[in-house]
Amino acid sequence: MEISSSKKFLLTHILIIVFISAIGGGFFSIIAFGTSSYYIIQGVLIGVLISACISMTNIFFFQKYRKKARLIVSLLFENLTYAVIITAIPVIIGTIFKNEVILRFENIIFTVIFSFFLTFFFSSTMDLFRLLGPRTFKSFLTGKYYKPKEENLIFMFLDIKNSTTLAEKIGNKKFLSFLSEFYIIISDPILRFKGEIYKYIGDEIIITWDLQKSFGKSSCIECFFEIQKLIKKNKDFFQREFGILPEFRASLHSGLVSIGEMGFLKAEVAILGDVVNTTARIQEECKTHKKDLLISKDLLYKLDLPENFATEDLGIISLRGKENKIQLFALKQREK
Repeated sequence: MEISSSKKFLLTHILIIVFISAIGGGFFSIIAFGTSSYYIIQGVLIGVLISACISMTNIFFFQKYRKKARLIVSLLFENLTYAVIITAIPVIIGTIFKNEVILRFENIIFTVIFSFFLTFFFSSTMDLFRLLGPRTFKSFLTGKYYKPKEENLIFMFLDIKNSTTLAEKIGNKKFLSFLSEFYIIISDPILRFKGEIYKYIGDEIIITWDLQKSFGKSSCIECFFEIQKLIKKNKDFFQREFGILPEFRASLHSGLVSIGEMGFLKAEVAILGDVVNTTARIQEECKTHKKDLLISKDLLYKLDLPENFATEDLGIISLRGKENKIQLFALKQREK
C-alpha cells in the first residue's frame, strides 16, 4: 500500500522526535542512575516508547478529536491519556527488565516529571510547526529572514470558483469546514511536488516553489492537475458532507521577491514583490478567459513541459492595475 506524502511528512517528524527522545532518555538514565549500559538501554527504550505512543496518538487521533470536542474537554482528555502513557511505560519497562531501582516510587515520580516536561516541549513544538508552517517555523528558529532576503520563487494562486455563492448556499460555518477539508486534502500533492504553503486568504491558497530548484521541471504544473485528480477522487465525500464539489482555478508566475519577518504581536514571514501582485492579476484572467490554469510565458519557458500537457497561447494581455502587458498561456492535460 502506497503511503501518502502527508503521512510520510508526519512520520518523518515522528521519527525525528523519537530519535531525540531516545537520546534524552539515555542522558536521563546517566544522570539519574549512572553510566551502566543496563540503565541506559532502559532509558532509551522508555524515551522511544513514550515519544512514539504520544506522537502517534496526537497526530492520528487527537487532531481529529479536537474538531468534535470542546477545547477544555479535549485538553483534559489529552493530558489524562498522556499521563497514563508516561506513567505506564516506565513501570512496564522496569517490570520487563526486573529493575527494582526504576520501580522505586521516588524514581518513578522522577521519571514521570522528566517525561512530562519533554512531552510538553515536543507537543508544543509540533503544534507550533503545524500552525506556522515550515518556512515561518524554521525562520524563527534560525533567524534566516530576520533581515530581509531576496529569492526567486514560483507562485501559484489557487482559489475556489463561485465561493460567495457557495457560502450563501451552505452557510458561512459549513463553508469554513468545507474549505478546511479542501485544504487538508490538497496538502498531499503540494508536499509530493515540493511546494510550500505560503498563506491562506479565505477561499484562496498561495503556494510557492524555489525557482532555482524548479528549472527544467514541471512540478508546479503537475501539482495543479494532481489536485484536480484528487478532488474528483473525493467527490463522494464532498457531496455527502457538504452537497457541493470544489471547483477551482489557478495562476502560475515567477520572479524575484523580498522575504522577511514582519510584525510583533502576530509575527509572520512576509513575501513582497511585483510578482505576487502580477500572479494575483493573472488569476483574475482565469475567470475572464474561462480557463482553469494560466501561466506566464516567462515561467513556462523555464519549465520542461511533459508531452501529456497542452498549451494554448492567449496572446499578450493587459492586467488590471499593471502598466506592462504579459503573454499568457492556458494549460490543460491532453486526452488519452
